[in-house]
Amino acid sequence: MIISACGSDDTLIDMIPDDNAVPPGTPGSITCKIDGENFSASGVLATGDLAFTGEFYVLGIAGVDFIDQDTVGLVLVVSGNGFGTLMEGQVITGTGDIINNPLAAGEVNINQLPAKEVAATSLETDVATITITNLDRDNELISGTFSLEGLDPDTNTTVIVTEGDFTDIPYN
Repeated sequence: MIISACGSDDTLIDMIPDDNAVPPGTPGSITCKIDGENFSASGVLATGDLAFTGEFYVLGIAGVDFIDQDTVGLVLVVSGNGFGTLMEGQVITGTGDIINNPLAAGEVNINQLPAKEVAATSLETDVATITITNLDRDNELISGTFSLEGLDPDTNTTVIVTEGDFTDIPYN
């Protein structure tokens, strides 16, 4: 792939069209509002992963979007004891203890050219909710809704994520 620009002030983000917005509920997508700004990731920019250590599992869902001059990354994590106990309709919060109740967490990373960076995590606030709306174990797809409040302890920046939706994210 070759990327070229006409002006000397162009950046890579300037060259990426902002037409990747998808409506909530689109298969293979993650959408939400981050501090009131629309976020959407789909296709190769929205993915999941499932890892095990004995009976303990970590299910990660991640997406990347380009908002104005920012590269925004969103990571959601559900971890617990026994993946077989995760069920449709289950509401997981940031106050679980992993052994008896699954734990939900999320992080928002905002990188702005030339140098601004925010890494706000719900592990600093314990405010995260993920609701599993569909769990297709045969095809390894998961759907749900989410919200969170993250804090970057280095910059004392709070980030609020609302209206979150992930639909048919592969987690293989």
